[in-house]
Amino acid sequence: MSTRLLFFICLLATAAVPCAQAQELKRSGTFLVALDIGHSPKTPGAYSARGVPEYEFNKRMTRLIAADLRQQPGVSVLVVNESGREIPILERGDVANRAKADLFLSVHHDSVNERYKVTRLLEGRMARLSEKFHGYSVFFSDKNAQPGPSFEFAKQLGRAMREQGMVPTAHHAEKIPGEGRDFVVPQHGVYRFNDLLVLKRARMPAVLLECGVIVHPEEEAELNTPERQRKIVTAVREAVLAMRAL
Repeated sequence: MSTRLLFFICLLATAAVPCAQAQELKRSGTFLVALDIGHSPKTPGAYSARGVPEYEFNKRMTRLIAADLRQQPGVSVLVVNESGREIPILERGDVANRAKADLFLSVHHDSVNERYKVTRLLEGRMARLSEKFHGYSVFFSDKNAQPGPSFEFAKQLGRAMREQGMVPTAHHAEKIPGEGRDFVVPQHGVYRFNDLLVLKRARMPAVLLECGVIVHPEEEAELNTPERQRKIVTAVREAVLAMRAL
């Protein structure tokens, strides 16, 4: 194929996946994991107890996970929106679909319902925070193209997070507006959330990980430590390798 023709093919594919990266991911025999950095710079998601946008936590954690997975033999990684451009939720799954990814993981950090937040002084600034809930959550959707494997991926990830010493949060199961999710594996923090668009769109097994509750000031501080980050990275690696072995 000529260089000129290859250039135009890359332009027609998607701005979210650089051409050189797309070529690299097409190597035969690799298990391709698509990692989605939750939110974006302009739509940053929740704000932590110390006022840091969720997107910054998501970006850092995704890059750590990607770096680790790239060290695993036979595993390749696509970071769906590494450039940080504004990309619609539905397009995130489309990027993974076009790359023919084997797994899809959307990386997030959690908040709580506004009724549980208080305003108080934290480290010299007024903050909106909550100390009521902390812990991780894993979500899957029965409306994903592969619901059974998605549930298995969620269980593998939830179990690995627990084995690393982290604890799940139950607050998404509360019967209040905006919550009420089906808590299908409470001991491992696994929820069914059928209408999560980013999971429904993907044609491969897909889950969303909430790494911890950043509006909880102590958990936010812990999420900033290399030890907690290492535990999350290890858990994701173990879940990915378990799925690859199936």
